[in-house]
Amino acid sequence: MLVKFSVLIGYLSCLPWIAWSTDGSLNMMLTYLHAVGVCILLYVLFFASATLAEQKTNDLYGLRHILFNVELPPKTMWFNMGLWDKKGIRFPTACENLVHAVVSKMDMKAGSSVLDVGFGCGDSCILLAETYHCQVTGLTNELSQWKIAEKRVSSQEHLRNKIQLIHGSADNIHQWLPPTTSFDYILSIDSAYHYNTRWSFLKDARDKLNIGGVVGLYDLALDDSFANGTRSPFATLFLKCICKAMHVPIRNLVTVTEYKRIVSDLAYLNVQVQPLDRRVVFGGLANTLAQLDVTTKQYGIGVSLSNKLFLKASRFIFDVLAKSSIFIPIIVICRKEGTETM
Repeated sequence: MLVKFSVLIGYLSCLPWIAWSTDGSLNMMLTYLHAVGVCILLYVLFFASATLAEQKTNDLYGLRHILFNVELPPKTMWFNMGLWDKKGIRFPTACENLVHAVVSKMDMKAGSSVLDVGFGCGDSCILLAETYHCQVTGLTNELSQWKIAEKRVSSQEHLRNKIQLIHGSADNIHQWLPPTTSFDYILSIDSAYHYNTRWSFLKDARDKLNIGGVVGLYDLALDDSFANGTRSPFATLFLKCICKAMHVPIRNLVTVTEYKRIVSDLAYLNVQVQPLDRRVVFGGLANTLAQLDVTTKQYGIGVSLSNKLFLKASRFIFDVLAKSSIFIPIIVICRKEGTETM
């Protein structure tokens, strides 16, 4: 109990700093978020833990044996927003759906070479190799994810000669790829908005494409009404907080029209920018995170405090994005000039 009170008191001690160091809209925003955080902490530290403690007190074994049935490492380790186009689908399926939605528009052919940028723990690379029968090179700057993906690929003999994984940044792909290496396709699912900047990445990607090669992205654009209309200070501050939390450079925030124009100016042809329904991306993920919170409690599976806060904050953010006109999820397809040789 002492630890719980210490955590709560430590968090409450941030309030005087907010009051003294900020003013105006920033003060209102931080005060509101602090209040939300207090509510979450109270629930997580006391109400949720009380329910679990009650189960332990009344039962000899309770639900501890569920841990014996948890498969580790899991078969999949997907990490994107997903495409929730059907009811009742699970997170891995939604993530696969998002990759399929982009790849289907790239007209990807078997035996082609693919650069997969921002591949997470390797699931998209494995999908490209096994389902689309491509030769895959993966690039990510997340060291922990690269290590897991490397272990997964090296442990499966049929993947060793099909997938090469590189730890490096998308901000300068020339640094990590041999000068003579080029690709038929370059794919980036749910990560291009992080790049510093997306436009520099697309310029470098064009240099690494074969003639007639195709780039496919799942990305985010600003809603026209938000970008060009009158918006409240709260909405503006919310956007800035989201960008800071998600490491999104401000220069990457453009409307669909601006996005298409900039990509065309980079000498890409047949530029397509397809908006997706917020509800089947942001909304589906928010609902799944809410269900995950309920399920872990129902089955007595302990989640660390930091992960609980991560889940609750993520659910809050995606719920707001699903219900407001701030971001538009988009699929982007563009081709390098020249005759297709694939």
